[in-house]
Amino acid sequence: MAPGHDDPMVIDVWADVVCPFCCLGHAALGRAVEDFAHRDAVDVRYRSFQLDPDLPEDTAVPVAEYLAAKGVAAGPQADEMHDRIRAQGAALGIEFRFDRALMANTRAAHRMVHLAGESRRSAAMVERLYRAQFTEGARVGDHDTLVGLAAEAGVDADAARDVLDARKFGDEIDDDIVRAAKLGVTGVPFVVLGGTHAVSGAQPVELFGRALDAAWEARTSS
Repeated sequence: MAPGHDDPMVIDVWADVVCPFCCLGHAALGRAVEDFAHRDAVDVRYRSFQLDPDLPEDTAVPVAEYLAAKGVAAGPQADEMHDRIRAQGAALGIEFRFDRALMANTRAAHRMVHLAGESRRSAAMVERLYRAQFTEGARVGDHDTLVGLAAEAGVDADAARDVLDARKFGDEIDDDIVRAAKLGVTGVPFVVLGGTHAVSGAQPVELFGRALDAAWEARTSS
């Protein structure tokens, strides 16, 4: 059944917490939603996506070393890319510290996001994970670290520990990844607004704003 006009307009966000472009996209979308005339009728839902699901769960590799090993960027090329991201982040109030950032398997972090969603704390959880990853250089695959971050985001620490120990929300994570594949998503961030409009990549606040307006118009004219 299609959602009625009294239901919130759902915004689905596929992202990974070790993706700097996802961090940028999260901040830009957040600002666009704040400026949106119908922001109280918006429900942002965070969907799981893993850039490198095959990393061992205890991985904590410096980002520069990881990118070089993968052949993505190294030396001056990596520095130039990080400088661009830092400049974009500064405009959105984000401090990127790539000298501290560590690459990790993020499946456990996605478990925390799903848990946080049960108490409507997913946005706070996502933001805390991004800050831990890109500003503080925390090990976002480490269970003790994640329990602490969850508590700081307003999520019950005992519940967080239980989720990690019991490896809960695995089906939900897999469902998100399968759904992304069906949509043809090959990179993140990827945002679907109202089920009708998609935005791919770390786009400017203004573009997200136009997409919000278009999705709302499509919703109200149907």
